[in-house]
Formats: sequence, C-alpha cells, structure tokens
Amino acid sequence: KIFAQKMSAECSNGIFMATDTDIQEFEVEGFNSQATVSMTMFREFDEYIWSLEASNGSLKVLLPSAPAVGYHIKGSASLGDIKIGLTGITYILNEKSNAEVQSFNYSSAAQHVKLMLSTSNGPLIVG
Repeated sequence: KIFAQKMSAECSNGIFMATDTDIQEFEVEGFNSQATVSMTMFREFDEYIWSLEASNGSLKVLLPSAPAVGYHIKGSASLGDIKIGLTGITYILNEKSNAEVQSFNYSSAAQHVKLMLSTSNGPLIVG
C-alpha cells in the first residue's frame, strides 16, 4: 500500500498492479504492459486526480461505490473497447473508443475523483 500526495510510475514489458493506494495525484504509464488498479475506498483527500495509461495492453480500474465519492471519468481506447460498469453515472460521451462519464452525485459528493484513462491495443475496463 502506498499513501502519498503525488506519485508517478512507469512500467515496461510487464504487469503493473496497485491495490488500495491512497494517492491524491497518481500518474501511471505502461508500455507493452497491462495495468490494474483496485480501490476499496478513498480515505485521505477531498480531490483525486489520476492519469493512467497502458500502451499495447489492457487497463482495468476497479472503484468503490460510495455515496461520498463522485467520479468524473474520461477514457480512450484507440484499438479496443471501453466498458464502464459503474452505477449512478451519466454519459457525457459514449463512443466505441471514447467515453466520458460523471456520477449523478458528483457536485454534492464530499470526495471528487477525476480519472483520465487511456489504452491502445487493449480494452479499458472500469468497474
């Protein structure tokens, strides 16, 4: 587990996995890698800004459903599909390779999580 205000990570030709990290500003770049980030709760900060990218691999982000957390997610998958399986969201943009969603409670939520997600040659899955 990593707790930090700001962190960036790079991964080449491997697998990047992060579980229950509490990082306010989080940047991940993967090349020829798959990346998985799994969260059960956001604890420390009121606002989170994450930029996660997997090139030539899949990107999977598992997020908690909590009334205090509002999500704004922008995703792109140049040669793959985007699957967003969160409840309580509305689509701002919904195309095969580009999507933007926001949770219904985003304005009133105590915590805001902004995610910029992208992948090429692989699926982008948010659940």
